[in-house]
Amino acid sequence: MNRITLSGNIMWIEDESDVREFVSLVLTSHGATVQSFATGQEALEDYRPEAVDVVLTDFQMPTMTGAEVISRIRETDPHTPVILVTGQRDLESLVSSFDHELFAILPKPFNAVQLIDTVKRGIRHKRQVQTLVNGK
Repeated sequence: MNRITLSGNIMWIEDESDVREFVSLVLTSHGATVQSFATGQEALEDYRPEAVDVVLTDFQMPTMTGAEVISRIRETDPHTPVILVTGQRDLESLVSSFDHELFAILPKPFNAVQLIDTVKRGIRHKRQVQTLVNGK
């Protein structure tokens, strides 16, 4: 089996420390650089679109939900792919409520292959958008 290598900068927002650490470990072991945050507020204070290839955020968090994080990111950055991680079962209504603000939804539970594949597609998308926007 070929090992997938991720060469991108990932912002990961998750309030549960064990999940945050596991996802960070999986992504970094495949070559990604991961900035992980326990709250949306912490992540937004550090967020710079030019330094992030993909935002990966949990949906249900106590102080600021993933929906609020996405809304705040989209106020200034329409291009960075955002992947929403959720245990919510009604994905159809969740998708329709975001009106094209999401790159993907990663339903819990997910495995490492699903995580890596989704993030890799997000990184590729960001690079394609950058090429189009920059005209290169």
